[in-house]
Amino acid sequence: MPIIAHFDGDVQSYLALERWQPPMPEACPLCQARAGFAGHGSYPRYVAENLPYLQIAIPRLKCKACRHTFGVLPDFLVPGRHYSAHLIQLVLALRCQLNASRRALSTRFQGVPALSTCLAWVRAFAARADLWLHAVLKALTRFDVGYDPLQWLISPIGQAHGPPRLLLDLVPQLLVALGVARQGRQVDLAKGLGQLLLWGQEQHLPRLL
Repeated sequence: MPIIAHFDGDVQSYLALERWQPPMPEACPLCQARAGFAGHGSYPRYVAENLPYLQIAIPRLKCKACRHTFGVLPDFLVPGRHYSAHLIQLVLALRCQLNASRRALSTRFQGVPALSTCLAWVRAFAARADLWLHAVLKALTRFDVGYDPLQWLISPIGQAHGPPRLLLDLVPQLLVALGVARQGRQVDLAKGLGQLLLWGQEQHLPRLL
């Protein structure tokens, strides 16, 4: 079961590294122990954004308590998906925010990824968007005591769009708030989906995609 970790770069900068040393998680994602971790080699993984597909090495850690191993994905990847978070974010933005038609998606990507793959991402995202949207709104109230999520939801903008679009619309606000709270972590809106998934992992939210 892989987890996501912050990586300050993209696929090309990752490939330029001889070896990535990911930040250690606070607790084991399997047993929740805080006994520490040992490196346990790596495994190859393909990432698709443009042809040809690229192969990268994913570091693996072993929990010193339960002895289970897990991979650590840089946040330009999505667990269980071969395409990059950046490309998936683009598809979601086109479909959920700009209301792109199926024909427009097919024309834009020319089969890479396939239209069926794009629509599968949108369906998966839509299925969990409501739960994640409420979690994001709750988080924003913690960062800004003057933030009223109910007022935002019942506004004309909030009522005009469903949870998938509203969630995507709120990602920049969440990332800016996290950047301030974490004392200067770089806010990269191009990596919005990856950083959203990393935040959701920290909040123990169910899988979004």
